[in-house]
Amino acid sequence: MKNVVWIEAIPEKVNECIQKGIPNVYNAIITDEDYGDVVFNISNNSLSSSVLELGTHSIEHHDIHYVEKREGKSITIDTFFRTINIDASKYDFWNFDIQGAELLALKGGVQSIEHVKSIYLEVNENELYKNCGLMHEIDAFLAQYNFERVMTAMTPHGWGDALYIKSVNFES
Repeated sequence: MKNVVWIEAIPEKVNECIQKGIPNVYNAIITDEDYGDVVFNISNNSLSSSVLELGTHSIEHHDIHYVEKREGKSITIDTFFRTINIDASKYDFWNFDIQGAELLALKGGVQSIEHVKSIYLEVNENELYKNCGLMHEIDAFLAQYNFERVMTAMTPHGWGDALYIKSVNFES
């Protein structure tokens, strides 16, 4: 797993991964802005933690709520690769599950995305998180870089997973 990079916003989760021997785990809050002040919201299940406030998520999953707010600095994917001195060309598959901030992360990776062949994202049809990127917005953004959504698996709650593949023949 030498060509896998894990980025996690919660430092305690990073430490857990390191203690388990998982390599290449970094603590960062990925968005579309470098060194911006952000509030990272920690949820009671940790899995729903996000830089975004809960939207319809509170209705769809009424047992989930934020228990802590932590201030931090954001970084883009492009700057993260440069700062950590990682060769972005070695990573042709991206997998983001960052609770509504997927479009923000993609917008911060426009230089590195040229090396990517496939992207697996959590996507939203509804604003489960306030101001989250919706699936049709992600589709439009990725089409600019010749990606096409080829698989979608949605839940009844308005979120799911999508696979995007880069195609040199894909016309946006």
